[in-house]
Amino acid sequence: MTRGHLDMAVSVPNYVSLDPGGTTGVCVFDSSTGKIETFQLGPQEHHLDLWVLLTTWDPDVVICEGFEYRNTARPGLILASKEYIGMAKLWCLLNGKDYIEQTAAMAKGFIPDKGPRANVVLKKLGWYSTAMKHANDATRHMVYWLVNGKHGLKAERDWILNKGFKP
Repeated sequence: MTRGHLDMAVSVPNYVSLDPGGTTGVCVFDSSTGKIETFQLGPQEHHLDLWVLLTTWDPDVVICEGFEYRNTARPGLILASKEYIGMAKLWCLLNGKDYIEQTAAMAKGFIPDKGPRANVVLKKLGWYSTAMKHANDATRHMVYWLVNGKHGLKAERDWILNKGFKP
């Protein structure tokens, strides 16, 4: 497991977002503190690591990037993301937790990762992780859900919109 900012002493998060794949990005959000932690699992197989983390944290909601096969083979293509998505779905089903699936386009359309506006919102929020692309993708999914999801977190939504999206 490659940890970014995560110290395992983090309080139990209410929400976890995943960017599943050969390297899985993880973003955890604790609504009692308003803080996030980000890190990455992999690139080695990390099925058990993911299961243990979900079981240990017992989040209320798991937000996950869905799988979109674009019918294109390329060098280094790893299709393990479906396995990690299935594990997250199964964990939620077995534990009575909400599973939310979002597309990559939803998150990257909301907070671009390329071009002149790349990662601007994440940086304004102080939620950008240098050299952790997959963790940043998971954070994009978390921010998208906190702003657009059905959860009742109005204060968090307003803070993100005011701090991250206003000039």
